[in-house]
Formats: sequence, C-alpha cells, structure tokens
Amino acid sequence: MATRQLSEKEAAKTFEALADALRSGAGLVGYLDNPKASRIIDPAIRKAMSDALRRGDRLTDAVAPWAGLSTAELSLLGAGERSGQLAEAFASLARGIGERRKARGRLAMALAYPAFLMVMASVIMPLPTLVTGGVGEYLATAVWAPLGVTVAAVLLFVVAPRRSRGGSEPSVILRIAFGIPVIGTGLRCAARGTFAQVLGQTLAAGVPMPLSLSCALASATDPRLQASETAVLRRITQGSTLTDALDRTGEFPRAFIDKLAHAEAVGTLDECLAELSKADKARARAIVVASTVALSVAVIVTVVVAIVWGIVDAYRSYFQSVDDILRLQ
Repeated sequence: MATRQLSEKEAAKTFEALADALRSGAGLVGYLDNPKASRIIDPAIRKAMSDALRRGDRLTDAVAPWAGLSTAELSLLGAGERSGQLAEAFASLARGIGERRKARGRLAMALAYPAFLMVMASVIMPLPTLVTGGVGEYLATAVWAPLGVTVAAVLLFVVAPRRSRGGSEPSVILRIAFGIPVIGTGLRCAARGTFAQVLGQTLAAGVPMPLSLSCALASATDPRLQASETAVLRRITQGSTLTDALDRTGEFPRAFIDKLAHAEAVGTLDECLAELSKADKARARAIVVASTVALSVAVIVTVVVAIVWGIVDAYRSYFQSVDDILRLQ
C-alpha cells in the first residue's frame, strides 16, 4: 500500500496523535498496530511506519515520505529519538505546522480587505467606458485586477506552500510575509511569542535545554530565527547562558533579553518565558490589526480620489464635446 504525502493539517493531527500515544505510555509500534487506537492515522502510513520500525529503520526515514518536513524538522525528530524525548519532538512538529498555518492566516487576513477594495475599484472606476466604449473595452480594463489578485492568492497560499514542503529552505510564503514592512514585524513578534511559549513549556516538562531550544525554534515560523539554531545550540554546548546565546543572534529586542537575563539569574525562567510569550503575541495581534486598518484606509482614499478624478475628467470631456459642437454650429 503506497503512502501519500499528507496535507499540513493531516500531518499535524498525525504528530499530535503520536505524541499523545507516547505520553500515555504506549509503545509506538504497538500503538500503530492497534487500528482502533490509531484510527486517526492514515492506514497506509500506519502500516508503513510500523513495518519500517520493525525492520529497525530510523524514525526519520519512516516519517519523511509522507510528512513533508524540512531538513531542520527531520533533525529535530532525530534528536528527540536519540534523547528519548520523542513525544515532545512530535508535539513540537505539530505546533510548528500549526504556527505556519496561522502565519499564512494572519497574512491573508491583513491583505484580504485591501485586495477586495482594489478589485472593487477596478470594477467600478472603468464603468464610464461602458457608455463610451462598450462592454468589450470595459472588460479589457476591469478584468486585470481581479485576475491578478486571484492568481497571486493561488500562488501565495496554495502553490508556494506545497512546493516548499520537504525542503531545507523556509516556505516561500513565509519569506514573503516576513519581508513585508509592518506586517512582517507583527509576524516576527508572533513567532517570538511561540518560541518563548514552547521553550518554557518544554523546560518545565524536564526536557534538556538543547532539545527544548530545537523544539522552540522548530515551532517558531521566523526564517531568520530558525536559521540561528546551529549557532545557538553550539554556544549552549560550549557553556554559554541561554540569555547570551539568544542575545548573540540579534533577533531578540533588548527588553526581551533583559527580562530573560533576570529570570535566568533568579530561577524564574518558566514564568518569565510565559509572560514574554503573552506580551509578544498581544503585540503581534495589535500590529496586524493596525496595519490592516492603515492599509485599508490608504486603499479607500486612493479609490475615492481616483473615482472623483474620473468623474471630473468625464464631465470635462463632456463639456469640451458640447463646446466643440456649439462652435461647429
């Protein structure tokens, strides 16, 4: 029975199920061989994973064909397998996939209303050409904006995420999203919040610092933050403090680092990370909402000005035509 690559939503549910099974004390092979307990997992994937594990294959080799994971995510899974923290590794992968989907949702939410206004403007503004040039000329002018928005949406939110899965590079849509001024700042705050949340939860659960950092970085969606994983883990291994290792990445604001340093010194790291997570996620929501409103206002003003200009130009052309007729008479 051939395995297919799961969608991101299906893969996240599968990883969550595997994490829950391991946390309950069930063996991975025994869980997969029990169709009643593991019915949430695709039957072909259940069998393929079970067969691979029985043969003694690495778990990463058993997961790679259907999960669409990046190289970094497969490395996280391998680290979890070697350290005996496989349940947390599965849970972290599920969180990371969920955060990627949320990031795309935030971007779509920020761009949807302005895009709608642009489409409406492109449909309304050329309406005078229905009278002056006919339906053909109107459609030739009005069709391009709706067509462009539709194509861009399909490329950004359907094609790009699928083509990016399973590669070593961050998703194209995420690179684009994080590169947009203001919106990218909001997404970066959300990624930092997720990083702090996962790091605090894994440390509180007793997961070793290196694997906790790998889980937190895999769950974050910021490509620049994820690219710093090797350097951060190397500094931790060499004896650096968490604060120093994160500070040297240049991806954390001074207020974040200062609070983290204090918490690390007094032994309140778990509580501090939870507070930092809440603060960054609240800031992210505020930035995305504000940028959406600002962009929408800008589009509305542009549309109104363009419509007024079109009306004025139409009246000017009309009176010019009347004046020309009167002169001929």
